[in-house]
Amino acid sequence: MAEVWKQVASKLQQFNNLSVEQFSAETIIALTKLINRNMEFQCSIQDGQLWLTSGDDTLLIETITLK
Repeated sequence: MAEVWKQVASKLQQFNNLSVEQFSAETIIALTKLINRNMEFQCSIQDGQLWLTSGDDTLLIETITLK
């Protein structure tokens, strides 16, 4: 991922209103556990944190700001 980001980062600097976030590996693994045929999610954003709920499972989505 770092190599791909290095290739496109300078091109994206021209977009002042653009932000780019990267999911951690742990977050991606946790998200894959929520995937199923009939997915239904609820999303809550509070105090800069994003919470994703699917059924009885709730996941804090943390990101790394790239831009």
